[in-house]
Amino acid sequence: MKYKSVKAYMKRTEVAPFATLTKAQRKAENLPLDFNTSWFDMIESWYSTNPHVNPPCLADSSNPFSGLETTRNQEEETDITEHDEPRPSTCRTNSGQKRKIASRSTQVISDCIGKFSGTLLEVESRREDRKNWRMQILDEVESKRIALDERRVAVEERMIEIEDRRVFEESQRAKELVGALTSTATAITSLCALKAQ
Repeated sequence: MKYKSVKAYMKRTEVAPFATLTKAQRKAENLPLDFNTSWFDMIESWYSTNPHVNPPCLADSSNPFSGLETTRNQEEETDITEHDEPRPSTCRTNSGQKRKIASRSTQVISDCIGKFSGTLLEVESRREDRKNWRMQILDEVESKRIALDERRVAVEERMIEIEDRRVFEESQRAKELVGALTSTATAITSLCALKAQ
């Protein structure tokens, strides 16, 4: 079956509409990496060269993407034979395929680690400042408490002194009163003796 245009072919298949997505749209769709690098690239390259002919998957029953495995095997063999050159860092995708980590990703990771270390140092310095501030407040409170205790002791001593003075004055008044009464009694006794004579 032949299609008159790419748009007509896109209406008949579920894979072809993804070929029109941009890299940002693919990233937003969160599609697997191996799907992005294999299906999209093959479909885009095929549409860019043969936009108005039958898709090869309809004309031929063989898998149009079978060459990918051979290419990947050749790349792996090339990586194995190159022992002298340092091998870049790799990670595995969802399908188990090895993917090279770009130097930009390494730089981003280094920047993130640097920012995280700076944040930790800032948090530690703030914690130390808060600890010093708390200790300063505790010292001020302790000094104020000691001053209040000293003032309370001084007030108590003043009250004891006032009480002692009051007791002394009362005893002095009592002695004066006793002396006055004694002299009065002596005078009365002498007068009575004179009258008796």
